[in-house]
Amino acid sequence: MSKISNEKVEKIKEEILRVLYECYPEFKYTHDVSDLILRDDEFTLNLLKNLENLKLVKILEESKGANIKRKWSLNQIAYEKYKELVS
Repeated sequence: MSKISNEKVEKIKEEILRVLYECYPEFKYTHDVSDLILRDDEFTLNLLKNLENLKLVKILEESKGANIKRKWSLNQIAYEKYKELVS
């Protein structure tokens, strides 16, 4: 499998932020985000975790036994900044 360039990874992150901006303040499951950006769940999860480390998104975890479901939303500060850029 070929490696994705850093430039394309950044564009995919921008697409994730756009998806979360459009559904704000709702939370979206990792699977839902990956479906909307047409990417693999694990790849999307890694990018979402990276965005969380950058304090751009927040996570809500639901744990039922061994299963952990993650929901994601934009951080409120990131939402406000994104809103300024879009306007």
